[in-house]
Amino acid sequence: MPGVQALVGAMDRKARLAPSIARERGLACTSVSRLLVLPDDRTARRRVAAHAATLDRILPARTRDFRRWLSKSRGPLAGIMFVSGLTQQHARHRVSGSLAVR
Repeated sequence: MPGVQALVGAMDRKARLAPSIARERGLACTSVSRLLVLPDDRTARRRVAAHAATLDRILPARTRDFRRWLSKSRGPLAGIMFVSGLTQQHARHRVSGSLAVR
């Protein structure tokens, strides 16, 4: 996990730009959700806990909330998802390709 200030700045910038990027690609964007995916290990959880006051305010939802949200997908959601089986190698790769926009 990068520094919290850099993380928050990057997520805010991407969330702000997402609707216009979607429009440029001919997609309708009714809301933007923010999700930080981290490996489900002690190090990641310790880093999140160290910055709990900030992260809980900016990214309040957790894995359980996202799973519920995925079945309903109503409105924006912001949070942190801990994923088991995610290695450091996988965690460092950027996701590319098209994204589904609702």
